Amino acid sequence: MPAIGISSLGSLVTAPTGCVINEVTQDQSKEVKTIKNSSGVTVQAGLVPMTETKISVKGKGNAALSTVAATSSVASGTVVVTEISVDESNEDYPDFSITALKWS
Repeated sequence: MPAIGISSLGSLVTAPTGCVINEVTQDQSKEVKTIKNSSGVTVQAGLVPMTETKISVKGKGNAALSTVAATSSVASGTVVVTEISVDESNEDYPDFSITALKWS
């Protein structure tokens, strides 16, 4: 099931096999580059055109570590899974958390 308000997240739009997504969060950031003069005073600042989006997906089920795809190069729009954690207890279904980065 797609997460509400989230689109174009590749394989993260659907839950891993046997899992249910309960929460999806996104944090977007841009890097700022500055130029300082000889006195150390910032005289110019500008944003790098690439936006980095950190995506966190949480839910119930046992998300397999094989969901993590290794990659050596990242193109704009690519989603790279960087971390998966699964917490198990005797009381409930396992909780999982997936963290990924997207550049655009």
